[in-house]
Amino acid sequence: MQNKKANERDVAGKPSKPKPKERDIQRSILDFLRAKGIFAERRNVGAARFLGRSGKEQLVRFSSRGAADIYGCLPPSGRHFEIEAKNPGWKPPENYHTRTGKVNKAYLHWQEQLAFGMAVRKSGGIWFVAVGLGQVRTELGL
Repeated sequence: MQNKKANERDVAGKPSKPKPKERDIQRSILDFLRAKGIFAERRNVGAARFLGRSGKEQLVRFSSRGAADIYGCLPPSGRHFEIEAKNPGWKPPENYHTRTGKVNKAYLHWQEQLAFGMAVRKSGGIWFVAVGLGQVRTELGL
């Protein structure tokens, strides 16, 4: 039995190209920046529960809430930048509540990302959302 995704076709009947994933966008941005000799790193954001020495479960956070996916410094000034990578076609969530009345977690997450970005900008750094290399070139002046 063949994989369904391998058989997907677009409207014209041609095989459809798989949509890039956020990690693919991140990787292309990192590869581009590093090829230009610019320091840039990927940041993992999240949390996990571990057993502490006392035997109690502890929540451990990886970076700040809302922190961007990629960070680095522009040569020769050393100006700090943060890039939040998103899939092409991504749009910010608009509503606090979903259609069913539940709290929209994607909206809350986006608000955390915006707050982080505004703090970076307030401190003199560069923060932006990128769905591809065009935005990276423009925002960083490359």
